[in-house]
Amino acid sequence: QAVVLNRGTAHAELPAEIRSLVRVPIARGPQRFGWLAAINHVDATDPPMLLLHSRNDQTVPWQQSRDMHKKLTAAGIAAELEITDTGGHRGPATAEKSMVVFFKKRLANRTP
Repeated sequence: QAVVLNRGTAHAELPAEIRSLVRVPIARGPQRFGWLAAINHVDATDPPMLLLHSRNDQTVPWQQSRDMHKKLTAAGIAAELEITDTGGHRGPATAEKSMVVFFKKRLANRTP
């Protein structure tokens, strides 16, 4: 197994269309979706992860990927972090190449 997070979603802030599907009471304030955030569900059984982000992303702060990387490595997960200056919310221009390299490295010796 291996996972790529492009543009980060380590901290949860749900879009309206997803909020309407959540069937539990939702608290108010900045931590209202904290229980859904990936960063709150990291454990040592998680697969290796590549996190890709751009500093000029105006939708999701790049620091979320940095924080997720710290949490993953603290849990002993093989995690890689690539943050570029440009790319906006689409992510780094090198994202596709980085994903191919990552998956080849992580999945090369797997049997189907």
